[in-house]
Amino acid sequence: MTTLPIGPAVREYAQTYPERHPSPSQGTGNSQAKLNSDKVYAIRKAADAGAKLAELADAFSISVRACRHIARRTSWTHLPELGGAR
Repeated sequence: MTTLPIGPAVREYAQTYPERHPSPSQGTGNSQAKLNSDKVYAIRKAADAGAKLAELADAFSISVRACRHIARRTSWTHLPELGGAR
C-alpha cells in the first residue's frame, strides 16, 4: 500500500471539518437527551456557585457522573460559555 501525499488544502479541510459538520447527536440532537441548553447552563451556574452535584443530578434526573461532566465542561462542550469564563 502506498501513502499519498496530503496537500495543504486537504489538511485545512480535515482540521475545520468538525466546525462545519457538528455531530447530529450532540446535545438536543440526540433523541435520548434528558437536558437542553438552558438546563445545562443552569447546572453549570449552580455548580460554579457551589451546589452539590448529587443534589443537582437528582433535581435534573441525571446521574452524578453526567452532572460532573457538565460542571467540568467535558460534556456539552459545543455550548459556549455565557457571560465570560468561569
